[in-house]
Amino acid sequence: MKKLSVKVLTQAAGKAGLFLQKRSPLLLTIGGVIGLGATAVLAYKAAPRIDEIINDVEDKRNAEQEYMKLKAIPLADLDETGFYRIKDLEKDPASMMVDRVEVAKNIAGAIAAPVLTGMASICAITLSYYILNHRVGSLAAAVATLGAERAANEKFMRKSLGNDKYDELMKAQMQEDVTYKKVDKETGEVVDENAVGKRIVKKQNLTGVWFTESDEYVSDDHAYNIEYIRSVTDRMGSKLSYRGYIYLNEVLDALGCARIKEGATMGWSIADNFDIYTDVINDTDQYGEAVPKIYTKWPMPRFIFEETDYDGHYSVL
Repeated sequence: MKKLSVKVLTQAAGKAGLFLQKRSPLLLTIGGVIGLGATAVLAYKAAPRIDEIINDVEDKRNAEQEYMKLKAIPLADLDETGFYRIKDLEKDPASMMVDRVEVAKNIAGAIAAPVLTGMASICAITLSYYILNHRVGSLAAAVATLGAERAANEKFMRKSLGNDKYDELMKAQMQEDVTYKKVDKETGEVVDENAVGKRIVKKQNLTGVWFTESDEYVSDDHAYNIEYIRSVTDRMGSKLSYRGYIYLNEVLDALGCARIKEGATMGWSIADNFDIYTDVINDTDQYGEAVPKIYTKWPMPRFIFEETDYDGHYSVL
């Protein structure tokens, strides 16, 4: 049998540690939920012991009250049953005495398991929240850094190349050369098997989306599309001004485009300069004619939960 080397064992341990570290919030949450269920079971099982302790205390208090009542009766008026009952109680004084320290110890012992299990479960869930919150904070800082670098690079490129040249280069990267079958518009016959034209590169990211991917896009009315985007800009601007913040997914919803995961936590506050801009880029259709396509874009969104104050009419950083 081949022996495992120290290097292989170390790598395996490292991979296992990384796996557990990456999934520690999920594992802690699952453990916490299971622990809370176990707490309920243990508490249910501890109930009979608690009842036993309480009944014992009640019996001793009842015996003490009975003894005090019998002792208050003159000896001449006391019947035989009462007389012997007093003797029995005096022989066993512990049956009338409630030791509070002992009762507290017994109750603590009975509920120790469910209490400790519950505390451990709550600590596990709290720790998972702390880990996730720390990771989200780190991610937000990373996104903010990327956004700042992107803005700085754009500023440098615009200063170096000029706004017109920069915009031209940005539009160029949204297109690619393609070959297609060019069709005669009147006859419908293919007139060129290898016609060369331009096609837009359809992609969605944090800073823009092709409006052609929108449910609101109208292929035969470019003016309507532009006006619709302008109306969305006005609506989002009003919402931002009134509420103080908007999410990226709210903008995508208004444009009729698909949501993205990042859009649920990223957006803008009134401290940001939010606006929706448009780039019109011509696409080549099957007839070889230029068809205007609209790319909607906006400033880089950021993680807003920890940096936005939701108190008051307006939210501020």
